[in-house]
Amino acid sequence: MKKEVHSTHSGIEGCLKRARESLFWPGMTGDIKHYISTCEICQAFQPNQQKETLMNHEVPTHPWEKVGVDLFTLDGKDYLVCVDYYSNFCEVDRLENTSSETVIRKLKAHFARYGIPSTVVSDNGPQLSSDSFAKFANDWSFNHLTSSPHYPRSNGKAESAVKTVKTLFLKNKDQFMALLNHRSTPNKTGTSPSQAFFNRRIRTLLPIAKSLLKPQVLDPQKHRKALKENQRRSAIYYNSHAKDLPPLAKGEEVRLKSRSRGHECWQKGVITRQLQQRSYEVESGGGV
Repeated sequence: MKKEVHSTHSGIEGCLKRARESLFWPGMTGDIKHYISTCEICQAFQPNQQKETLMNHEVPTHPWEKVGVDLFTLDGKDYLVCVDYYSNFCEVDRLENTSSETVIRKLKAHFARYGIPSTVVSDNGPQLSSDSFAKFANDWSFNHLTSSPHYPRSNGKAESAVKTVKTLFLKNKDQFMALLNHRSTPNKTGTSPSQAFFNRRIRTLLPIAKSLLKPQVLDPQKHRKALKENQRRSAIYYNSHAKDLPPLAKGEEVRLKSRSRGHECWQKGVITRQLQQRSYEVESGGGV
């Protein structure tokens, strides 16, 4: 009877209502709930769990200490974005192709110009998870952190920069002028990306006194305080619809997202080890 009640894989409430139309047995509600909770098909197509509370990154102490990197496509053209966590100053490169070698060459140019960052954060795209990129990180002595696959929010700084750049490029014919004006516009910290990055304003088409273009050292403590306040406000809004989930243990059976027949579904996996907070290595389908 339970199999027939759940033959169309409706939810718990729907199945209970259907059963109560013509059936009853002691413990029926509990039996049906348990049957549905162990249904393989229903588990495979469960909705996403509620998002967890925001994990803020450590605020850098100086410009270019930590940068986020991401690739995007706009109007059939490929681009690379490299954004500084301290100042929000970003560089954008047009890519002739999306190979690791091309991405590395573009990043080397920025590192030669601004110095080598301590940490580079990116997603797990093939260009950034390749052996050649790992060698680049080792040879140039920077720590490369990657976000979990299919979870770009953990590379939020670069994702945000991509959205900003896409909007700028779509709204403006002159992309370089758009970037110039963006870099010279004060943000929520009260300073522009160029001020926080270079300790000076940059000249634009707007009239400006020469005295304002002179170098003015930014108070790093005051700037970091403003960055932390922005993080605090963002966390309050984000966490109002989030909750933390219990940590997972090695050997625990889990489900992870995959694509089946063109649709996302949950497939079985087993935790093999914890990589970092909220990040795990999972063995599934004979692979890791």
